[in-house]
Order: sequence, then structure tokens, then C-alpha cells
Amino acid sequence: MAGEARPPAGCVERAGWRWAEPWWDVWCQNVRGKWVGNTVLAVLLSELPVTEATILHAFRHGLVTLQPTLRKPAIVIPPGHVLRLNEVLHYKFHRHEPSVPATSPAVLFHDADVVVVSKPAGYPVHPIGRFHRCTVTGMLRLLHPDFADIRPTHRLDRLVSGCLIFARTKASAQRVTEAFRNRDVKKMYVARVTGQLPQPHVVVRAPIGRISALTEPPAFGVVDECDGGKSAVTTLEDAGVVFGDGTRLVRCFPETGRTHQIRVHLASVGCPIANDSKYTTRAVDTTTLPPLPRRPLSVKDPRCLECFLSDDELWGEHVTEYERRAAEIWLHAVRYTIPASLLVSAHATTGANGGPADTTGSMRTKRRKTDATTVTQPKSGSNASRQPPDGTPVETIEWSVPLPDWAKCA
Repeated sequence: MAGEARPPAGCVERAGWRWAEPWWDVWCQNVRGKWVGNTVLAVLLSELPVTEATILHAFRHGLVTLQPTLRKPAIVIPPGHVLRLNEVLHYKFHRHEPSVPATSPAVLFHDADVVVVSKPAGYPVHPIGRFHRCTVTGMLRLLHPDFADIRPTHRLDRLVSGCLIFARTKASAQRVTEAFRNRDVKKMYVARVTGQLPQPHVVVRAPIGRISALTEPPAFGVVDECDGGKSAVTTLEDAGVVFGDGTRLVRCFPETGRTHQIRVHLASVGCPIANDSKYTTRAVDTTTLPPLPRRPLSVKDPRCLECFLSDDELWGEHVTEYERRAAEIWLHAVRYTIPASLLVSAHATTGANGGPADTTGSMRTKRRKTDATTVTQPKSGSNASRQPPDGTPVETIEWSVPLPDWAKCA
């Protein structure tokens, strides 16, 4: 997928992939009680997703230092130093982020309250794990300085694409986040799955919880509420589209917002997302994945010219080949509908306060009657504007984004 004519500042691109240029960072921690009596090497290996060779390389170059107390200067220490309370550990490292597709998030609409974005698959919403600059928030701040203070109001998994809503003020962030929490926001996704739904219209009511405490990132599944599962409801509809490989398109309407909810619920009815390696029993064909991206560090040597390490040495077995190559799963957030009363500038639907910023998506305002049987009662203390259960027409705002190529018939 082609990127912009020029990559954002601080990024480099090659063969459809984007990297943040590596930079020096410092991991600084007060010695915790559980670390006391252990060596520095053992603690760094247990706390950081790096290889032993990388840590030893840092020791040799004096990048691991320690303050005996907070008021004393840092000194270089050997790998065998035994940690004590009140010490402060510093590990200076050259941060190499994983690659992301060379397509930036597209701003569909913005006003005084919100910024609505079409998120490409492959980008985390905010800094997490190894991703810091190549995130949706990071790219938006690079490309649109006016959006420096945007706040996420909900999440999409890194491998999921589609509509994403950010708030521009603390007040609007609270209102929109509360609307998601109280199920005032109506959501529609599409997924390309294997198998066939047991019925054209299925309502899945199955609690979801973490099923493995050892995997990272974690895996989730249907877990009884008495065992820690959280209630989750998703309505699934067969879209009537069958592709040449036998996969089908399914519309998904999640009422709750649990982690991996749609992925888990689809798998629970025998229709996992076709290229979702975490929740499908069918082996994903890795030959269909893009070539393993290589950071353009040096033409002659893949080692970084500043820290003298390659990505393979930095990450080792902590990042698999599939994780580096997989850029998306076939799940896309198509549409969100939100009560207009939640937004102060909801009247600005014609561009008076920003308006559409990109023609790749759409926004519309409409009035509709609320079905009293579907209204969730307010939680105690909730002050969110709620749809009246008396059938009064309610003005809503709807944001939608186009379908990705994998969801279109040839």
C-alpha cells in the first residue's frame, strides 16, 4: 500500500512500510522490593522484552547505570551488581519501533469537540509496548499539529481498521467515553469469516475473559461470569456476500466493548475471522502475507549505525516473523452513531466548525425515534445525555468509512 509522497517527520519508508527513526530513550526505575538481592542482569531480562545479548552489549558500552540513592550521581555498574532498596536503576537504550504500513490515518471530520479518523490496520491507537511514535495519536500529532491534545474515547485493536473517534477537550472526552460505556453509541463492523452462521441473524450473549495468563499479547475466550468473565453481547448478520475462497462477509453489531469481543464471539459460533491466527483453528497461509519488512538502516549492514545492533538482535524471539509481517485482520469498524446532544458543537454538520476534512468518509445528522425496549437504564451517578424512552425523535450524528478492499467483491 503506497504511502504519502513524503513520510512524516521522524519516519522513513520503504516498500510500503514505515518506521519511526530510532532514538535514544531511558528506562528508569526505583528498585522494587521483589528485585532486592537479584542481579541487575537478571532483573533487566525479567522486566524488559530484550535479548541477553542486547543487555550485555549495553553493559559493555556503559549504558546501564545506578544511583545509590536518589540524591547521588549515577555510576556505571557491572551485570553482576546485586540490587538494594533505595537504589535507582537507569538503562539507556536505542528504541527501534516495529514497522507499520506506510499509510497514515485519514481525518474524516473535525470540529471543536471531536476528530473522527479512518484508522489503517497495523497501527495501535496510542503508545503501547514497542510502539510509541508509529501510532494513530503519534501520526495525527505529526501531521496535524492542531490535534496535539487529542484524547482517545475508545479503542480498536492494532490489526483492526476503521472509524475511530478522538476528543479534543477533557469535557468532550468524558461525554463520549461515557456514551460508549453506557451503550449510547451504536456500532457496526464487517468481518470476513470462514464457515456460516447457524442462522442469518444471531445474537451472541457470551461472557468474555482472559483464557491464558501466559501468552502475550493475551488471548481471550468465552469464560463464565463466576470465573471472571464479563458480560458481552454481539448481534451478527449474514451480509449475503460469498467470496471465491469460500469466506463470507458478516455484519457485526457489538452492544458491549470487551477486548477482542467480535473476534471471540465469531469464533464461538464457528465463524472465526479467516485470517485471524489467534482465534481460528485453520492455519493461516503465511505465503499470502507481505515480505518480511527490513528497516533501511544501511545498504551494506543491517546494524544500526548508532547502537550497532540489528532488529533481530534487539527483538530476538520476542517478535515472531508472523507478528512482523501481519498487518491486518479482516475486521473493519464501518459506522458509529452517537446522540448529537453529547457534543457541544453538534450543530456544525455543514463544516461551520471544521467540517469534513476528507472525502473518504461520510457524516450525516438525522432524527429518529428511540425504541424504548432497547434503552439501557442510566448507571448510578451517570450524567450523560440519554435517549428518552418515550419515543421522542432524537437527533443523532453518524460517521462512516468506506469498506476496505478485502470486503468488496471483485
